[in-house]
Amino acid sequence: DPLWSRGLGDVYKRQLHNEMKKPGATMTMLHLEWLEQIPDGFELSYSQFCRRYREYKKSLKISMRKTEVYGETAYVDYSGTTIDITLSVSGEVRPAQIFIGVLGGSNYTYCEATWTQRSQDWIGSHVRMFSYFSGVPRVIVPDNLKAAVTKADRFSPVINESYNALCRYYGTVVFPARARKPKDKPRAEAAVLLVQRWILFVLRKRKFFSLEEANKEILVLLDKLNEKPFQKMAGSRRDRWQEDEISALQPLPAVAYEFAEWGKVRAGIDYHVLIKGHYYSAPHQLRSKELEYRLTDTVVDLIYRGKSVALHKRSYASDKSTTSDLHRHPAHNAVQRWSSEETLEWAAEVGPNTV
Repeated sequence: DPLWSRGLGDVYKRQLHNEMKKPGATMTMLHLEWLEQIPDGFELSYSQFCRRYREYKKSLKISMRKTEVYGETAYVDYSGTTIDITLSVSGEVRPAQIFIGVLGGSNYTYCEATWTQRSQDWIGSHVRMFSYFSGVPRVIVPDNLKAAVTKADRFSPVINESYNALCRYYGTVVFPARARKPKDKPRAEAAVLLVQRWILFVLRKRKFFSLEEANKEILVLLDKLNEKPFQKMAGSRRDRWQEDEISALQPLPAVAYEFAEWGKVRAGIDYHVLIKGHYYSAPHQLRSKELEYRLTDTVVDLIYRGKSVALHKRSYASDKSTTSDLHRHPAHNAVQRWSSEETLEWAAEVGPNTV
């Protein structure tokens, strides 16, 4: 009878596996129950009983081997290990985050230190990573950090708008890994371990006084890592990248992407919007309307119903305003064009009291 066989037949193994899923279940209790049921001569010791069950559980696990395609995917993540930077002015020691990216086909790896994991650093790291790769993969697989994913979902994650804009600019798409599913990004997990062992561990006793100084040393060790021969395959990461991956990547755009913040504002009755402490004009017809804005280090783009309606040079002057003549009401433009001299000349035509 397969239920009582000394090898724990398949029927009983399935029953045992189901029992172990129930609250309070232990192997000790199930072994005692089993001994009470089986005929004499079919007993198994507790250690044998557990070993047979472990073998059965292992037989249930199966993983599909993923075949990576050159130029298809890049995996990105942050290392849990940071690097300390000593600020030269204050002497304060500040931890820097380590961004890591790896191409799925060649395992060609990129890493750098940034101050934070926030959106601006996250996107800047991607721009520099694409430049290091000399091309753009078709798919980016990040983790579910806030700079990448606004709302995590297994089937329809909401991608951060700033990150989405970067990917649209480079012609790639975001496909986030599922939460707590490391098998979705095995290349990233492996790259994190390699960077921790071959770069961060080597630099653990070094003292850096700026982010630029740290990244200069990281780049030297990164090149060595990519040139290091594979243990079980011919060549190195750099060899695979040069021979097979570069030609499969999408070309870089002529101009690198500039980080932009996105948001919503409402124009006042004076048809100006307030962004980061400065007032910018919108067309006077849009007074009291809600607008979207795209803010970079150099420009402010105002958008209404998906169409750009105003473009200003960014100003960092607080409580000041930037106004375009094209946005003013015609009557306001007429008043604005009058100088003090012109106003007094007009007043003189009326009379001395008006002057």
